[in-house]
Amino acid sequence: MELTLEECGLAQHFKFTYVAARLDEMTATLSDGAKAVVLFAGDSSNKKAVLKVLRDNGVKLIVLRYAGRTTMDEMTANQYGIKVKQVVSNRASMAVAEFVVSLILGLQRQMVLLAARCRSGILHTLSSNQQPVLTQRTVGVIGTDKVGCQVVRILRRIGCKVLAFDVIEAAQVRADGAKYVTFDRLLEQSDIISLHVPPAPKVKHIINEAELSRCKHGVHIINTAYLNLINLEALVEALETGRVGGFAADLFDANTVPMFRPCDEGTTTRREGNLHLANLKQMPNVIITAHQSTVTRKAQKETSLSIANILTQFYDIDMSSTQGSATSTS
Repeated sequence: MELTLEECGLAQHFKFTYVAARLDEMTATLSDGAKAVVLFAGDSSNKKAVLKVLRDNGVKLIVLRYAGRTTMDEMTANQYGIKVKQVVSNRASMAVAEFVVSLILGLQRQMVLLAARCRSGILHTLSSNQQPVLTQRTVGVIGTDKVGCQVVRILRRIGCKVLAFDVIEAAQVRADGAKYVTFDRLLEQSDIISLHVPPAPKVKHIINEAELSRCKHGVHIINTAYLNLINLEALVEALETGRVGGFAADLFDANTVPMFRPCDEGTTTRREGNLHLANLKQMPNVIITAHQSTVTRKAQKETSLSIANILTQFYDIDMSSTQGSATSTS
């Protein structure tokens, strides 16, 4: 973070321990003695075994510094006497939205391929790179919560036609000139599809082989939400055949790669997942970044201040308070 939690004025009230390891049943023991833990995407906070260890270690508060609150087993946490709070950062939502638009433009203008050609010494113009301008494209936004709404607003101001789908429709999206349509119609009519569906235990592979077959040929897909929204095997095949013209994701880093593990149905193994990732990394029409979308100075500062506000309110901190402790995973 650009602004550390200590710099938010909490150093006199809390001792912070920063843990690089991802939270799971084994690393949960590192919370021993902590009153609160601050979690990031990829931390396994939805497992009873993890929550039990946190409870037994004396943790009373979990702070989520990411958007995926629905991955949290909040009911079990509450039963264990642990409260769950979510960071509020409007700047982080805008930072992700801006990043999404940059990924859209990067795919649209084939930036990965063009940069690779220049690095290889091929400096003449690529005449085949004659793409329609972005304002001539129809963008489908699936999920119109905070980030999705901001993406819609930016794209509408650029001049794009925007279609939207969500089970809960947002008034702001309509006010910005986007049109809510059915999921199938969005797939069929969009040149570009951006995913902003929050993670949930029962939400998986909303983009599968059948959905890809209904998309426009050469569709571009952006995923800055979470990994399991797309069937990677079907995606790789669609990219190889040209059914999907480009894919961009801000999902992969040391914490998210372990997400390629056996699922409940046993259909995806870690080896298969890593193979699909390896294939994606080699494709010139794919952009992969490692959770960079919220990494701006203002967004990170606001996130730190929000965590500080949650901690001080929860523990009713004042200048005469005694020192507590907190653990943050990163």
